[in-house]
Amino acid sequence: MAAATSPFLYVANGNGGTVTAYNLSTASTAATIGVGIQPEGVAVSPDGRTVYIANAIGGISVIDTGTNTVTATIADNSFPAGLALSPDSHTLYAANENGSVSVIDTASNTVTATISVGGEPLDLALTPDGATLYVPNFISNVVSVISTASNTVTGTIAVGSKPHYLAITPDGSTVYVDNTGNNSVSVFSTATNTVTATFGVGATPQGVAINSSGSTVYVANDASGTVSVIDTASNTVTGTISGFNGPLALAVAHVPVPAPAVPAISPASGPLSGSTSVPIPGSNFTGATAVSFRRHRGRLVHGQQRHINHGGQPGGDQRRDRGCDRHHPSGHQRDKPPRQHSTR
Repeated sequence: MAAATSPFLYVANGNGGTVTAYNLSTASTAATIGVGIQPEGVAVSPDGRTVYIANAIGGISVIDTGTNTVTATIADNSFPAGLALSPDSHTLYAANENGSVSVIDTASNTVTATISVGGEPLDLALTPDGATLYVPNFISNVVSVISTASNTVTGTIAVGSKPHYLAITPDGSTVYVDNTGNNSVSVFSTATNTVTATFGVGATPQGVAINSSGSTVYVANDASGTVSVIDTASNTVTGTISGFNGPLALAVAHVPVPAPAVPAISPASGPLSGSTSVPIPGSNFTGATAVSFRRHRGRLVHGQQRHINHGGQPGGDQRRDRGCDRHHPSGHQRDKPPRQHSTR
């Protein structure tokens, strides 16, 4: 069974030299992480365990999402602004404000190649198959198309005024580009490399991210201090998240969630009639809402050490710790042998 994950937005706060880890499930900030000067670009590893942050000054920060701390820094003195990670996580691409793209080996955290593009590229995005890079050029008002096989530019696409960031849908069919100069987003097809739609967002949009299903686009609005939420089916803004400090980039990460751990339950047995409260010591209860004893379910209440409020039927089986099946924060009940005790 796949490990449970929780969706997080990692937002680079250009004005504060920090990154906000925002829990989308709880609609709350989980952590604020100090990085380099003017962080702009964000990239997330496919397993959700690593986030890369491009700092205009200070290289590229590497963040462990399990601890939300910086664990390494990649040296890049070309003013990196945007990042993209290959599907196998072996290669990181950085758009540099000096008019180039750096190719970085993530095993050694070193630059292995440099590609010249247009005027002041500030971001880039890689197709799901890893074959093509799209790079918006802020001054040129075009998006460069790069073949990763040859590390060469194969074409350009005209978009709006001052394109800054872009993102590609998970199926690789569509690209969303924010246009900072006219507070809009351009949409184009990767099959034809032509613009198919344009719509307005907040003030000074400077970051684009798409969720794993491709149904929702998030756009960071620097001057507004907000994030616009966009429905990809209709290409319309459906909501706004506020409370950010000059957001310049963002990414959606599905962070692995530790399973609940229950070392013991005391008492181990008792009557099921009426309502019985049992303390459950342990950890990682965040998001857990229920517990079951064989055929009977209870409700978890209180804080890190939870209690079961269990309303059983008179004359029912005695409650025992065997067959106890914790409900994981994902909301799915674990399937286990009926008499095996679970500490999840």
